[in-house]
Amino acid sequence: MISVLINNYNYAGYLEQAVESVIHQTYEDWELIIVDDGSKDCSAEIIKRYVEKYPKKIRGVFKENGGQASAVNAGFALAGGSIIAFLDSDDYWFPEKLEEIAKAHREHDYVVNNFRSNGPEVSRCNKRYIDQSSYLLKKYGYQVLVSTPTSSISIKKNILDNFFPIPEEEYKISADAYIDFFSLYFSNYYYIDQALTFYRYHDSNGYYGKESAFDPGRFTGGIIKNVNTVLAQKGLEQVPYRSIDSQRAMYREIEQFEIKEHERYVIYGAGDIGRHVMKLVHRCGGSIVCFCDGNPSKKDTFFFQYKVILAEDLWDMRGQFDKIIIASTFYAGEIEKRLISMGFVKEQDYISTSLFCDYTFDADSEA
Repeated sequence: MISVLINNYNYAGYLEQAVESVIHQTYEDWELIIVDDGSKDCSAEIIKRYVEKYPKKIRGVFKENGGQASAVNAGFALAGGSIIAFLDSDDYWFPEKLEEIAKAHREHDYVVNNFRSNGPEVSRCNKRYIDQSSYLLKKYGYQVLVSTPTSSISIKKNILDNFFPIPEEEYKISADAYIDFFSLYFSNYYYIDQALTFYRYHDSNGYYGKESAFDPGRFTGGIIKNVNTVLAQKGLEQVPYRSIDSQRAMYREIEQFEIKEHERYVIYGAGDIGRHVMKLVHRCGGSIVCFCDGNPSKKDTFFFQYKVILAEDLWDMRGQFDKIIIASTFYAGEIEKRLISMGFVKEQDYISTSLFCDYTFDADSEA
């Protein structure tokens, strides 16, 4: 059986669609636990109506407001299924969602699926390292990029039993990040590249649109600290805090990617990943000639103390650098195609790794 957990706070306008999407699943062996976290709208009335209509399938929990972690904890405490699937009350599932994840969970503990939305972003998944994702976290503190909403994850209950309940005061929001780190410790991701979830962007999203209020390095370091406290109590190997040095070792092992001492580099990408790569080059004893970027408005500007050039300028200055480092996640493929079209050869003239991603912007995550 799959236990579906919905936590809700003042989302009466969306809640019915979320619940109906569970009721109309093609897979029938499910239970639904809806936790209302002290809503002030008519959410409680909606939940009670569904509980009365489907008493053998749906349960309601009504509690004082305590935040996301407390709501998830309350639902988890009642879950009787061997698989836990999370659904935010402002999202909904497509009818085959539970059927597809049930198939995947026959062999996998941690499943994430693609999604559609009404917003500008698309799901991102670094498929290249999925099978190594748990290893990379435990050895290097690196989280393989699988950017999906809470409503797209499902995990076997015996995995979650290792670390529930979630600390409630620290995770009033973003409890899914804590779940993600811990689950990844015990299991690799398995990714279903099929849109089974609809993630709704709106002005009242609990997290979306508020990312700027977070310090990613500090937040990630805090999660690792909390995770390691529990791991230490269980006598398990702890997750290392990320550092430039650990990432350098990771690139060397996984990609045979090496930034060498005294070599000269052009960093293609004058953004957050480029900043991370700049720190990596400095730490490894290399030197930076300049940055390169595809945005014409950045030409002849400076990124930190380095001049920014455009791609068409690279060939003329080929003798001034040893290699180009592609510092991009979304546009890495396009950049590589452009460099090849200009006559540059991979490894000889440029290097690239999809291990560069937004989880490594601020590499030093020591708490």
